Amino acid sequence: MSSQPFTPFQVTLPGHPDRELTPNQKARHGHWSQRSKPVAAARQEAATESRNQLGHTPPDCEGSTISLRVLMLYKKGEQTLDLDNAIAALKPYIDGIFDYLKDGGDLKVDDRQIEALSISRAQSEVSQTIYRFFDLRSLSDDSRDAF
Repeated sequence: MSSQPFTPFQVTLPGHPDRELTPNQKARHGHWSQRSKPVAAARQEAATESRNQLGHTPPDCEGSTISLRVLMLYKKGEQTLDLDNAIAALKPYIDGIFDYLKDGGDLKVDDRQIEALSISRAQSEVSQTIYRFFDLRSLSDDSRDAF
């Protein structure tokens, strides 16, 4: 367990969470095997992109209390996910990032360490989803609320 707060970091994934991951879409697909394919693909994409962007040695988040801030950027005219569908659809991507942070099981890191989660949407020139991780031990009370 690291006694020092980790340096904030972010992972940027192209586009938005797959609509197949939303509860509204999951209800349309009956068998678990059909529902599990998009979940596995999202998780793998997030783990691979995390490794590509942050390197082969993940930040040491073991024992940290994490604040996760997600910013979903949409192009003008793109359909956005409502909040409950966004939360559900983001879960496999968050799990994939934590798969990377676990470094093959060597570190004891789990998404249960997320104590604060915020999701924001904004219009942009590019469609992407940005996941920003902060150690709550390193944030002042004033900055805990800011994105």
